[in-house]
Amino acid sequence: MLSVCVLTDPTFGGVTASFATLGDVLIAERGALVGFAGPRVIASATRESLPRGFQSAEYLAGRGMLDRVEPRDGLRPLLARLLSTTCRAGDGHAQEPLPAGLRR
Repeated sequence: MLSVCVLTDPTFGGVTASFATLGDVLIAERGALVGFAGPRVIASATRESLPRGFQSAEYLAGRGMLDRVEPRDGLRPLLARLLSTTCRAGDGHAQEPLPAGLRR
């Protein structure tokens, strides 16, 4: 069974440490901040300056932590297309091509 997690702004704490990052496909809303703790907490704890854009969806996608970053108004159509690919043949749902960057 396919598991798709959609990370919106903000996604922090135990949610990130548990089920939110365990899906088969991880999609984040454009500009969403995602992490266990916020950037200020991490910078304070490590006493280091963090890279520009640290914990943004775009930063994480660029490092292979997310499968896709999508604007909020694009999430629903993307999810519809993605979920339609998991329908069995003959169940009345046409299979559409996967969105760019995702594989069957």
